[in-house]
Amino acid sequence: MSASIGIPADFETHARTIMAWAVHREWGGDRERVERELETVIRAIAEDEPVTLLTPPDLVGAAKQRGFGVEVEIVPAPVDDVWMRDIAPVFAKRGGDTVAIDLNFNGWDGSRSGRPGDRLARTHDFGVPVIGVPFVGEGGAFITDGAGLAVATRSCLLSRNPHLDEAAIERSFGHIGIHTVNRVGCNLDRGSGCQTQRALEITRRTTIAARQLFHVSTRDIEGYEPVRELMLESIGSPKAGLLLR
Repeated sequence: MSASIGIPADFETHARTIMAWAVHREWGGDRERVERELETVIRAIAEDEPVTLLTPPDLVGAAKQRGFGVEVEIVPAPVDDVWMRDIAPVFAKRGGDTVAIDLNFNGWDGSRSGRPGDRLARTHDFGVPVIGVPFVGEGGAFITDGAGLAVATRSCLLSRNPHLDEAAIERSFGHIGIHTVNRVGCNLDRGSGCQTQRALEITRRTTIAARQLFHVSTRDIEGYEPVRELMLESIGSPKAGLLLR
């Protein structure tokens, strides 16, 4: 019997952060500003852990000129966008080994034209086995507690998989070690964008990470009643250590 797969929670200890130095031309006149801000983020992360910076081959020289230091490893890769949360594979554990999960990223359901880098999970060698899934998704479509529970926005996964209903999508998550999928509302977003991640981040703070004694202000969940309902469904009722005020 093959070892089961487990996706760690985003707050668990990890070896490094994988980022991309690939500010697309779509940024136009803002490109230099975006690169400066991206550099600031890279340097901040590198203060605490190594960074693997995937870089288009023609930009490797420019990336090296930034002088990031030894904690930032610049690696040539067929990448053409900075949104690694969605474009890169999701890394998980299978037994004692690391694997990469290809979520079949499709450019946020075709909201922008496809790019070669959208298939980064297959076109770049991350040095670990790659596992496929029978649905379309992206890293920003769900979060997990590291113990088999995932929280996802209903609209995001349904819009990317019109041939699947919610039950089929939930069963598909079983391929990557998720046995329970809690779905946040259906009108938080139209299938992509910051609202999805905003809703999931609020939910993480209120459900998955409740045991870490997060204090959540009611203003954080204003307009996100489905999140509050999901919180109550997930933990039964507010418990000691989860303070809503």
